[in-house]
Amino acid sequence: MLSTSLVWKLPLLALAVYIGVVALMYVLQRRLVFPATGQINAAVAESFGFTVVRLETDDRLTLAAYWRPPATAAAPVVLRFHGNASDITELLPSGATLAATGAGVLLFAYRGYAGNPGQPTEALLHADADRAVRWLAARGVAPERLILFGWSLGSAVAGALAQRLEAAGTPARLLVLEAPFRSMVAVAAHQYPLLPVPWLLLDRFETDARLRGLATPLLVVHGLSDGLIPASHGASLLGLVAGPKHGLFPPEGTHTNLWEHGLPEALWAFEQTLPQGFVW
Repeated sequence: MLSTSLVWKLPLLALAVYIGVVALMYVLQRRLVFPATGQINAAVAESFGFTVVRLETDDRLTLAAYWRPPATAAAPVVLRFHGNASDITELLPSGATLAATGAGVLLFAYRGYAGNPGQPTEALLHADADRAVRWLAARGVAPERLILFGWSLGSAVAGALAQRLEAAGTPARLLVLEAPFRSMVAVAAHQYPLLPVPWLLLDRFETDARLRGLATPLLVVHGLSDGLIPASHGASLLGLVAGPKHGLFPPEGTHTNLWEHGLPEALWAFEQTLPQGFVW
């Protein structure tokens, strides 16, 4: 039989271990949320028709990105935001698919990613997204021509940007969310159900709050076989907006294969249903 003292010590030991795990997760959380990946590859970019460009942030960092200008001055421009563990060089083939229509494409790499300097946080990613819009504006791309396209974590960046542009009276042409989430709190709570996530998380990325009542047209593409972020997140976000909207939920779609299950076709088909559709 266990001694009385040991019976009392075991719960205390378990509590100490739990507190240690919670403390460790709190300290390391940004390494988990933002596992910086990838490197810029000018040769590969060129093979897909892109060039490497540099954007200076408001805090004087220089961030690399891939740019392919639109075929005409009237064509839309896709500003694409990647996921938290993705490499923008891997997005070049799908970027070229978007550009094949004549649209411009800017594949934007966050600070700390693709060899870029700096440490990412939610607030800084939003600030850098604003900087990308200003960079495009300096090249004659007005917000009304922008298709804001975010995948996974990037969906939160794109959604918040759409809200800010709309609030400023310069809404984007279209918002596209690929495998999005309602909030980072909801995702983390699903992945770590035993941790007090709402009290721990520094970067909350509350996409649901950003999209509520949004008039900017919204396309959500979310696979029903997504094992990382349930498709219910995408469906929930679709129900929050007030403007034109469309959802594509392929049964065999996962978190990473939506380009093989109708995403680009759905994007351009929906874009053409919007008022004053582009001709290029």
